[in-house]
Amino acid sequence: MTPAATKCRATNKKTHLAKANHLRLIQHGRGGFGGTLMSYAYHGVEFGLDIGARPENWHWRYAIGGDCRTGSIEAKLELLAIRQVWSVIDLELRQRARDQRATVVHS
Repeated sequence: MTPAATKCRATNKKTHLAKANHLRLIQHGRGGFGGTLMSYAYHGVEFGLDIGARPENWHWRYAIGGDCRTGSIEAKLELLAIRQVWSVIDLELRQRARDQRATVVHS
């Protein structure tokens, strides 16, 4: 194996491990929407993801600061659905940080 191929393989392994640490599967159980509930943690926020009636239909839910949010998305793969939920959580966290900064400035 060439040194470049060895380096590439090691980089892929590190990237895979970083992704595995970033997305932590918490538990499996029966979902509230009739599918299998998969619970994950992302940036300290635990969220649930259920498969819907159709394979590409996913239902998600999470809670931040006592506020519960739910929704549904369409994605063919589970990882794509997870990434879309990450985007929703990121938007919520950014909005809360913005609101908190505005409250501190106006106080």
